[in-house]
Amino acid sequence: MSTRLEFPEVFDLPFEKKLELVEELWDDIADSPVPTTIPSGILAELNRRREEILANPSIGLTLDQVKQRLMAKYAAPCDSTRG
Repeated sequence: MSTRLEFPEVFDLPFEKKLELVEELWDDIADSPVPTTIPSGILAELNRRREEILANPSIGLTLDQVKQRLMAKYAAPCDSTRG
């Protein structure tokens, strides 16, 4: 079931509250024991993607390319008038 369907009220929260919730969830995950097994469906998908990229490396991106795309999409524009 979709998280949006299970917890619709979360998606109505203001941005700041969503960010606070994400931080709390992240901290909780960090404090939780690491699972010792990966669910078979996720493992199968990871293996499929690995085989796909090994067969055709040109379809992937380098780490630098991913970083550049993320910075272009999410980095706040610089205000050159401030010093």
